[in-house]
Amino acid sequence: TVRLCFIMRNAAQWLDLFKRYKNIKSDYKLADHWHVSQSRISQYRSGRLKLPLAFVLEIAEECGRDPLEIIVSLAYPKAREQDKPGLSDVYWRVAVPGIMHEMRINSLPVGWRPRR
Repeated sequence: TVRLCFIMRNAAQWLDLFKRYKNIKSDYKLADHWHVSQSRISQYRSGRLKLPLAFVLEIAEECGRDPLEIIVSLAYPKAREQDKPGLSDVYWRVAVPGIMHEMRINSLPVGWRPRR
């Protein structure tokens, strides 16, 4: 089986994608959105704290992704070596539609915008 070389997103990348879709400009505003402290957002970013399932589900809904894609991508780096092939299979099964959706969104022409 041939697979594209694609690196799974980490928590910081999922947070950034969510912020982009939600048009949230800062981690301060993200913390306010989720009613948590800014230090919590920092801990989610660094991997010191796991993203709560409710946040994972909201990220998936907002970004048009399967929640399992996010869950597996966050669990994969710490998984046992013997579990990684199975996780990889699940990831690719659920991730491809979301990746294709993101590629379509990113390929849309945005038009000319004046610089400020």
